[in-house]
Amino acid sequence: MNPNDSEPRAEPRFARRTVLGSVASIALVSGTGCIEMGGSGATDVYITNDTDTTRRVTLTVGPTDSDYVQIDATRAIPPAEHWNPTAQNKITWGGTYTVSVRVENGPSATYTWRDPHDPLYVSFGTDGVSFETMPGTPTGWDESE
Repeated sequence: MNPNDSEPRAEPRFARRTVLGSVASIALVSGTGCIEMGGSGATDVYITNDTDTTRRVTLTVGPTDSDYVQIDATRAIPPAEHWNPTAQNKITWGGTYTVSVRVENGPSATYTWRDPHDPLYVSFGTDGVSFETMPGTPTGWDESE
């Protein structure tokens, strides 16, 4: 009872269904972004310079069935360093993507990436470009750009 009131104040009570319904509604709204992406997930492309000099590399990624280019990025990569050009622009699972890598004054190659779930690792040396998918991200790799 509140000392200023003459009648007892009822404590607020919530029915279990009301609380559970509210929690479910919040979870549904907060998960909407995932649903819009198809409810699947996203992954990355990592590029490694296996030469002994800094090399300028261009990566383009886009759905194979259209002219849309999702990623078109260029960067100078120091020797034995890695670059994640997809850190802020993930590749969504499902579909098929064309991945092109061009090393300035060096090799270039194109890869068809079907239903990407695991990250794509691209490495280049003086003799060419290689592509491999495998789960996980090695510790210490640059994921900021």
